[in-house]
Amino acid sequence: MYNSQCRPDRQSVRMKYYDYSEAGFYLVTACVAKRRCVFGEIRDDTMHLNNAGLIAQTMWERLTRHFSTVRLDAFIIMPNHMHGIIELITNETIPEKIGNNPRIPVRFQAHMQQEATKKANPTLGQIVRTFKGATTHDVRKVGRPDFAWQGGYYESVLRNDKALDHARNYILNNPMTWMKDTLHL
Repeated sequence: MYNSQCRPDRQSVRMKYYDYSEAGFYLVTACVAKRRCVFGEIRDDTMHLNNAGLIAQTMWERLTRHFSTVRLDAFIIMPNHMHGIIELITNETIPEKIGNNPRIPVRFQAHMQQEATKKANPTLGQIVRTFKGATTHDVRKVGRPDFAWQGGYYESVLRNDKALDHARNYILNNPMTWMKDTLHL
């Protein structure tokens, strides 16, 4: 049974009333537990992925298969963390189908449309949880049974083109700034 007293108090870094299933661009950072370098190494300002790193890259790229409302932008797998830009788009097709169904009583249609929209538009947390879970499962299978992610993840809502361009440049240049990176040990 879960005992909340066993865990230290964690403060959420999410914006309190923000809907993280809302369409838009998000920068996500997920770190390996204890910042252990398990995904590869930086040589000559270039990231060289090992098997675990290739698994993380593959799982990230497969998010678009799992979630129809996810588009991937720039991303990088680093030795002990990853950065990626996710674009969430809105899926309006499911609520439209419900609203046009004559077999569903009108009094239920509004509620069903809300529920269908929630299911059609996953939250950023659900997407990151899927990525981290799939990566953990497969990395452990290939000989790293102790692999784990740090709890949670960091995110930034990219509200305009300037923020999006800045995030893309940050990701692109991340291997070149590795020695100065706060995530580098």
